[in-house]
Amino acid sequence: MFERSELTSLIRQAHPEVEADTPTQALAELGGVIDAIPYRWLYWPDLLKVHGAPFVDLYGVGGDGIGDRLSRIIGSRPPGRSLEEWKECVDSFNYFEIAHLFRRWGGTYDSLETSHLALAELLQEPWRARLQSSYPEFSPTVRALLPDGDVGVCIAVVQDIGDLEVPNGW
Repeated sequence: MFERSELTSLIRQAHPEVEADTPTQALAELGGVIDAIPYRWLYWPDLLKVHGAPFVDLYGVGGDGIGDRLSRIIGSRPPGRSLEEWKECVDSFNYFEIAHLFRRWGGTYDSLETSHLALAELLQEPWRARLQSSYPEFSPTVRALLPDGDVGVCIAVVQDIGDLEVPNGW
């Protein structure tokens, strides 16, 4: 986990004009009320239960959007697939590459991966709390993942296979 001093350093690299000594102080210098509103959904994302499994709706597509994608996947293959395959399918919907969450980058490129990792790590605790408060019957793991091949830093919600049931037609 990143220390506050490391986070402050990342913020100062991206915004040398900041005089703050902590990330909390930097919020007052860099942030604004309107700018802050969308971040509610980043730190406390909408959750949906589709086909009995919890999904993070980070892109705001809703139950219909996730359900339609799942229905296409379910209908594209013959039934009789395993619970492990269902778990992998659900996990693939709950896997988010940090670089693709935003359209603009406000920092220096030499700190890009470190910044992505810092954000992924900062998201873990609120996402765990969100999942636990909404779906206490599930026990997924939320974790930051280091870059792997062509995929950058990610935040992933990984289901416990014992929490899931295979949907009809799977």
